Amino acid sequence: MHIVSCQPEVQGADCDLLTVLRRASGLKELTGPFLGQNPSHPSFPPLFTGWNMGLSFFFNSPDAPHLSQFILHPAEGTQSHRDALIAGFMFLQIFGGHVGMPLLLLTAALSKKVQRNPMLINFCVTWLIYATSFTLVLYAGKQVGPEPPVGLCIIQAAFVYGAPVMASMAGLSLVLHLWLSLQTGKGVLARAAGGWRFMLLLGSPYILFLAFSVTMVILGSLKQDAVSRSRYLFYCTINLPYVNAVPATSGFIMLAIILFEVLTGIELYRRQKAFKTMGRTQHDSPPMHLFIRVGIFSLYSVLALVGCIAFWASTGDTLPYFIQASLPTAAFIIFGTQEDFLRAWGVIALAGFISRPFRCQSPSKESSNSKAIHVVLPASNLTRQDTLDDSLPPDAPKNNIIYEKDVQIV
Repeated sequence: MHIVSCQPEVQGADCDLLTVLRRASGLKELTGPFLGQNPSHPSFPPLFTGWNMGLSFFFNSPDAPHLSQFILHPAEGTQSHRDALIAGFMFLQIFGGHVGMPLLLLTAALSKKVQRNPMLINFCVTWLIYATSFTLVLYAGKQVGPEPPVGLCIIQAAFVYGAPVMASMAGLSLVLHLWLSLQTGKGVLARAAGGWRFMLLLGSPYILFLAFSVTMVILGSLKQDAVSRSRYLFYCTINLPYVNAVPATSGFIMLAIILFEVLTGIELYRRQKAFKTMGRTQHDSPPMHLFIRVGIFSLYSVLALVGCIAFWASTGDTLPYFIQASLPTAAFIIFGTQEDFLRAWGVIALAGFISRPFRCQSPSKESSNSKAIHVVLPASNLTRQDTLDDSLPPDAPKNNIIYEKDVQIV
């Protein structure tokens, strides 16, 4: 066995692990196809063959981390840089999925001020599951260090591949529900809440989640050497070509979301124009603010679609991963800032209390802008304190007597 060590004259960064590996393998740089590559690949140098080769090859320590911990994709660089990337990724997942979404769900369940749209509630539940899928290894305490147990890694990888399809389908179900509300009328869908169409829209995200997750569990169990956390640093994945079906399916669903959002916008424009021409107000449609918020989230889904394409192409950039991680937070901010939620949390009342001093006018300005008008009111509309002549006896006013009163209007 050939052991390579640093020469005494070598100092600093030249005497690190990558330098030793480069000298032993005859490579100038460990970049390109070698970063993040399965060591069983034929093009990998002979020194790295054997997926289970640990750093005990150099240091004779059974507790040393796996070699793949030092050949990371997409996060090359120092350990502190990788830790910062992991912290940012997990913060976005936890803040949106495990803080924001439970807050929305609890508020909808406990507050009578919140409109409980079943599809919107279902949408929030899917993002909670989505965030749990990406943080499973973190909560198990296996995010850094040696590779997690194979069983745990397979389960997380299966959930990671099933969750994006589930969340995308939940968004499509919400958009379809709103679009069908315009086609059939709000009351029709409300009465058909237990119908097959409504139940299909409600359950389809979980059906896809189970289908993809079970498939990935089977693939991961058959090819355990393809399951690894360090391939993409943030979570466990399965290095097989079959997983490309996940970003492809999610991208197709997101395109459908954008399509139905455009159709919904066109239908809303036509209706508003028609009702404006007739001088009427439209009351049989879902609230306009919900369409607007779904539209904003759909635009953000375009960025997620770009992230899916980049993920599918395996470009190695970290941006798609952070777009992916920010989706639960984006959903919480967009849908959590609805007026009914803000009112239930007391945000609107607090904002009104804070802005009250700025809305009050000075007395001189109020008196200068006030106008006195002559109003004739029937006595039946006046209380005893409102009568103009205090000398009248209490029983003097009658219903057929008219009194005159000056009223100050600001």
